[in-house]
Amino acid sequence: MIKKYEIIKADSLLIGTHILYRIKALRDFSGVKAGDLGGYIKSEENLCHNGTAWVGGNAWVSGNARVYGNAQVYGGAWVYGNAQVYGGAWVYGNAQVCGNAKVYGNAQVCCMAQFCGDSRVFGDARVRGEAEIKQERDCQIFTGVGRNIGTLTAYRTKDGSVELTRDCFRGTIGEFRKASEKSHADNPKIKQHYELLLQAIELWFGEGDAA
Repeated sequence: MIKKYEIIKADSLLIGTHILYRIKALRDFSGVKAGDLGGYIKSEENLCHNGTAWVGGNAWVSGNARVYGNAQVYGGAWVYGNAQVYGGAWVYGNAQVCGNAKVYGNAQVCCMAQFCGDSRVFGDARVRGEAEIKQERDCQIFTGVGRNIGTLTAYRTKDGSVELTRDCFRGTIGEFRKASEKSHADNPKIKQHYELLLQAIELWFGEGDAA
């Protein structure tokens, strides 16, 4: 195994009872160049040397958390506990992934999202904003959706409401319903397809007629 980074013992942070160390790339890979400084990890167990996985910016990875494959953790993100981020997944912004949570596939967790417990996010799912996912039922992922066979993600937020993401859209169930009715006014079949999904989401999250 050829190492792709080294730990800089002289550049450290004390986070709770854990000491985290800055990493530095030893070779070029993906968009990383030899000599580039990365984020902070507790030990080499946190970031695999194989693949193109990277911890960048001021991101932290601690505890028994693992980042591997081609995953990217950057910005001010924090991955800890027994969490795993792998495949082509991204965790960035000020997002937190912890507990036994898993983020994989091409999924993205970002902004101020908190993703923990035994939950999973995968495929092309997008969890953004003020998401707060503590268990599996707090996040539902629907694939093969719409004209371009995309992914619709529904999740709980910190204020207890439900938010949806689909491509560049992010908003409430009511906002998504209005956007769908407008965008698919000329296609009743797609419009009905979305309405059935929204009704299923309302039933799952107990939202009723929430806007």
